[in-house]
Amino acid sequence: MLQNLNYSQEGDWISLDRQFLNHQVTISNIKILLGNNESLATAYLNKCIYSIAIGSNDYLNNYFLPQFYPTRRIYNQEQYATIIVQQLSQQLLLGPLKIALFGLGFLGYTLVELTMCRNNSSCVYNINNAVALFNDKVVTLVNNFNNNLTNAKFIYINTIEISLSSSTSEGSIITNVPCCEVLKNPQPQAKCISFGTACSNRSQYSFWDAVHPTEVGYAVYGGRVYRAQSPADAYPHDIEHLSQS
Repeated sequence: MLQNLNYSQEGDWISLDRQFLNHQVTISNIKILLGNNESLATAYLNKCIYSIAIGSNDYLNNYFLPQFYPTRRIYNQEQYATIIVQQLSQQLLLGPLKIALFGLGFLGYTLVELTMCRNNSSCVYNINNAVALFNDKVVTLVNNFNNNLTNAKFIYINTIEISLSSSTSEGSIITNVPCCEVLKNPQPQAKCISFGTACSNRSQYSFWDAVHPTEVGYAVYGGRVYRAQSPADAYPHDIEHLSQS
């Protein structure tokens, strides 16, 4: 998520910048464990694959909460997507790495946004349009990095394609109600109510709370992320091919 935006309404968030600082500490510890042998540490780290998914909180907990943040009044959707991806591009200049960048899913179809929109189709479309703009820029970023960076390999995971095509085979999975209790009034909330009840058959639910998928959803999704079932699942290839490159 963007480093310079205020997320105090949701507590202390660990921004991507802070995560990368933590990562540098981890790298230092790995080098020590390998006897401070720089070439050995580099060879070891070059085998790693980094999975990076950002943007959901920048939209759900900032841009589309104008009652708390002015971001939507300052930037149109095109400008906001550009700002996020530009900052991401600066953060990802880490050296010879293999990185899988995840696109956003259709956030307008999350339960919290459907409640916010009161199932108004134009409201849902507006949110999903912002997501599409962001995803297009991430694809462009992947192309730019692959064309201009030596020894770094990037792929794009098409979250929307995987989610939409997987949902057609979900069958009896409940998609319109969360597994746990969430607050809907006066302000819809994404997270579970403290000490609230949860469904007993959670394998039959698509959403755990009003935003996050359950394990059953992630299991299907994770398989297709690693090994694409369709050419549209990942670009230019899936994680299995990235691991072999």
